[in-house]
Amino acid sequence: MNRLLYNILYMTVHSASIKKSDNTITKRYKKKGEKAFVKFVKELTVYQVATKKKLKYIPKLISYDFKKRTITIEKIDGYDLGTIPEEDYEKRESYLSMIDDVLKKFKKDLGLYHNDILYRNFIYNPKKKKLFIIDFESVSIERTSHDAKDYIEINIKKKLKTKKKNGKKSNK
Repeated sequence: MNRLLYNILYMTVHSASIKKSDNTITKRYKKKGEKAFVKFVKELTVYQVATKKKLKYIPKLISYDFKKRTITIEKIDGYDLGTIPEEDYEKRESYLSMIDDVLKKFKKDLGLYHNDILYRNFIYNPKKKKLFIIDFESVSIERTSHDAKDYIEINIKKKLKTKKKNGKKSNK
């Protein structure tokens, strides 16, 4: 399925729609329903705090409208890791250590768990060789994502165990 079509379909069944311009991305949340409101508040709060703390791995908040339930952030040059085909396993895996670093910083800097660790929620800027994390609708002070779908987190743990084993062997 075409990536743009997928994103449109994905966003229509979820709590928000996305509008992109040259320099910004605006996310508009559904006005009806408590769940959509909670997601809006969570996401807005993360962007506000991250912008105030000048966290370099989260796009800057440009503006928001509480009544319209919109959040506008800076557009990051690059691509979301979800655009890498699943068949290109090695390319996806090559980002695991960067993802792990960003998740650790996120937990340390904000005291929160992202809880929606999917490739599409990471934007890579190849010019700056930087990874950004987005989509904070599911953040919480507790880890709530324990499903087998947490493919990225599972593979990060596997990769770290492999590195430790290999490191011990080479130290002997």
